[in-house]
Amino acid sequence: VGTAPAAPARTRPGCSRGSCRRMGAAASEGFSGAEIEQAIASALYTAFGLKRQLATEILLEQIRGTQPLSVTRAEDVQAIREWAGKRAVAAD
Repeated sequence: VGTAPAAPARTRPGCSRGSCRRMGAAASEGFSGAEIEQAIASALYTAFGLKRQLATEILLEQIRGTQPLSVTRAEDVQAIREWAGKRAVAAD
């Protein structure tokens, strides 16, 4: 059974192939997958409200307007990591 070919990457004008992904990755540093998912959902609602297609700028605006839990709850995250380091098996 063959797989379907990958859809071509859409880029915005002035965005070289991969540069938009790098911007998104840099802007979402420290975000969990769930936080990125919610930023995308929020960006989709924003684009819909503006009667526009989702664009990189809209997504980046949503990401920049959000503080990830790794920042707002840094002490709690560190405490969990310390606890897990002593009591859990690493998933290497």
